[in-house]
Amino acid sequence: MSPGVMHGWALGLTILLEGAGLALFLIWQRRSLAPALYGFLLSVGLNLITHTIFWYSFPWFSLLDYGPRLWLAEGLIALTEASVYRCFCSLSWPQALALGVELNLFSALAGLFVWQIFLG
Repeated sequence: MSPGVMHGWALGLTILLEGAGLALFLIWQRRSLAPALYGFLLSVGLNLITHTIFWYSFPWFSLLDYGPRLWLAEGLIALTEASVYRCFCSLSWPQALALGVELNLFSALAGLFVWQIFLG
């Protein structure tokens, strides 16, 4: 599978999981369906940027082994996304940080599971 196709699958899975997670959180927080589309679209735009930067820059940072490098990158992405959630979703820092960490952990673990199936 080419790197571009792999990125497309990984990005699609990330958008699906994190977009749904953000939409559900905003519905739960505001007790309304109204913010669902906003949350999903925000997640799509955000992940198009963060996931693509991560995907294509990850191999350049080879000073660390794969595992620590992966979780360091995921942590930086979680902080970046938490900052966006804080600004665009009117969340407190603890809420935004928890949401960023939870959504990124969920999509990272799901991605690792899927790649294990695909790549053996």
